[in-house]
Amino acid sequence: MKNLIKYFLICLLGIIVVYCNEPAVTELVSADSDEFDIELLSPSTQNLVFTGYDTTGVVTPAPQFSVVISLSGIKNTYQGAEINQSLMTAAFFDKNLPVYSHNGRLIGYRTRVLGRVRFGIDSANVRELRIRFRENGFIRDTLLGFQHILYSGRNMHGQSQTFPYNSKVRFRLSPFLGNSVDFEIPTPPEVTGQLNTIGSVQNGNLQAEVIWNGLPSGRIEIVLGGILKSRTDILPLYRLTTKDDGKLVIPASLLKNIPFNLFDGLVITLIRRYRSSDNSLQDHFIVSQSVHNIRIDIP
Repeated sequence: MKNLIKYFLICLLGIIVVYCNEPAVTELVSADSDEFDIELLSPSTQNLVFTGYDTTGVVTPAPQFSVVISLSGIKNTYQGAEINQSLMTAAFFDKNLPVYSHNGRLIGYRTRVLGRVRFGIDSANVRELRIRFRENGFIRDTLLGFQHILYSGRNMHGQSQTFPYNSKVRFRLSPFLGNSVDFEIPTPPEVTGQLNTIGSVQNGNLQAEVIWNGLPSGRIEIVLGGILKSRTDILPLYRLTTKDDGKLVIPASLLKNIPFNLFDGLVITLIRRYRSSDNSLQDHFIVSQSVHNIRIDIP
């Protein structure tokens, strides 16, 4: 069993969640032979960029790359009910056209439509790409441009659409000018987890045991987030990166410093990710991932 034994570090990180306005750093924590990273994701609730990481698996507010291609198999679990989705997107950002908030904060870049995109045999649709952010106490949104998107949820018979886990998806860009770009993107095995809680927020002893179908090698991300009251937005709080070995205990020393008064519920997100590359694309970020969101009411 993994335990975070550096309690003084955890308490410090918890305090930073509420009071710090600077970007987070990653801390490497050791517990006996186990090592994993803890990263603070939302140092301030006043100036947030909502990335929808529970569907995209990406928590970084502004793209660091000109080309972002993401394939996600998504599973949502709440009170015994489960919904499966598949989301494949491609966005081409122009780093010469940054987008700023009213107070001068970089929140993204304008996009370009270069041609037609296909995932496998299916053509992606061209849809608006909007980014939502909180500024001076208000939720705002702005249009960055357009992205290519292929989405499927439940079909007309109520059956869940399947994502091609542990397989490959062929990506093809047929540009308006120039040669086509064509390559395969490998996908990871599906991750399926469960969450057990011990204690309560009121007593200050809430712990969370995360169990999943681990693999012999590799690493996995576990994002701890909260559902903002009277909204559907999920605010990411911490990202834990550890071995993909099937079990992690999140101790009370971390959880007790979360501002639970802001949230209607908690979400534990497991992300098993493969990253790919292709020589025909420059400055690119290509990922495929299995995402399992487990929502619970605050104990």
